[in-house]
Amino acid sequence: MSTRKVKMEIPSAIYNEDGVDISNCKIRELPDDLQVNGNAIIYCDSNEYLEKLPTKSNAISFYISGSPKISDFPCLTIPGMFIADDCKGLTAIPDNLQVGSDLIMRACRNLRSVGDCITIGANLELEQCTNLETIGEGLTVRGDLRLMGCNSLTLLPSDISVGGTIDLTGCNGINIPENIISKYGNRITLPHEYNIIDEINNCPTLS
Repeated sequence: MSTRKVKMEIPSAIYNEDGVDISNCKIRELPDDLQVNGNAIIYCDSNEYLEKLPTKSNAISFYISGSPKISDFPCLTIPGMFIADDCKGLTAIPDNLQVGSDLIMRACRNLRSVGDCITIGANLELEQCTNLETIGEGLTVRGDLRLMGCNSLTLLPSDISVGGTIDLTGCNGINIPENIISKYGNRITLPHEYNIIDEINNCPTLS
């Protein structure tokens, strides 16, 4: 059964067994209380349009692509996945975000910060987010943490909790606390250039 396709106008609540598929959308914002009873699949054919995500929604997962102008990431609790590609306007992932499965963001080139106390139920993948500078404290990732190509990231926090592997490929120059190296050992893929630091003083350790 195919999902419902909506082109121009979206009512305040859309109920559909399979979710909602908004393709080639020319709308600027979704309803603040978007109700879909499934997945929200949003494809924007131009960066002139979608600017705002709902602050409340029962969508299981969100899939967003096509260079939307979204600048604010609402602090939703998402039971499934959140996947976003090429969201050029997005600058931050908020504190206390909870995602039940994967959080995947690719080529969100103006993303600068990941907030505090974020919980990801499966994998966190931030790929080619080339302006990402900071990851907040208390990050919990029950699967893999992949930060490939985040070459502006200066520090990996000492209190992160990762159930799987950590991939820092391309994060050249990053500072990695000594306790992270000790704790995760061969579960870390390191970049070509990195510094091991004392997690208390944020100073390089003596080799």
